[in-house]
Amino acid sequence: MVLDDCRNCSDCFGCSGLRNKQYYIFNKPYTKAEYQSTIAQYLGSANEFEKVKAQVQAFHERIPKRALIMENCENSIGNYLSNCKNAINCFEVSDAEDCRYCYVALDIKNCMDSTRFGYQTENCYEIMGGTKLYQSAFVNVSFEGVNECLYVDSCINVKNCFGCVGLRQKQYCILNKQYSKEDYETLVPKIIEHMKQTGEWGEFFPAQFSPFGYKESVAQEYQPLSEPQIIERV
Repeated sequence: MVLDDCRNCSDCFGCSGLRNKQYYIFNKPYTKAEYQSTIAQYLGSANEFEKVKAQVQAFHERIPKRALIMENCENSIGNYLSNCKNAINCFEVSDAEDCRYCYVALDIKNCMDSTRFGYQTENCYEIMGGTKLYQSAFVNVSFEGVNECLYVDSCINVKNCFGCVGLRQKQYCILNKQYSKEDYETLVPKIIEHMKQTGEWGEFFPAQFSPFGYKESVAQEYQPLSEPQIIERV
């Protein structure tokens, strides 16, 4: 419980940097009976637990930490990486190749500026939540086979779609309207050209499209803003 950078440990409390240990408290060994008795005291009341939480934090801060956590990585920069090659400025990423600026991802290739996505995803840009994506960009929470799509949200198993929301198993749709292959390939370049002129092209969905306010999301944990700064951006 309340461990930091520990592996293959059981019945440990408040420890940091341990490997293959059992019955340890603050990195010190205990007998099974001593461990159980001490833990019972820590968890005996809410007040006691709050006190020991502060001790745990202070203890963790004193223990030296690895500068980077990487395993089986080549030519990569970031942290918490495993089985990565050419992953630059990526964090909490596994099984990635030729990617940049990705966060919380698994099994990706040639992707950039994306977060919380993966599982057989390739050649994608600015993804916010999704799996099995290919050759797509500006995608929000869409899954299970999104191919050659732009600006889609909450879609599943779609291909060649533009600006669509909530579609399932569709192809050649623009703003949720069905088109022929020929009409789709004619209209999409015209829409993109218009978006370039208005400055919309190449940018993710605007913030005003979010169903959550700043204070209702975890954004304040990653990008803390003061009250005046929040009002200024409304």
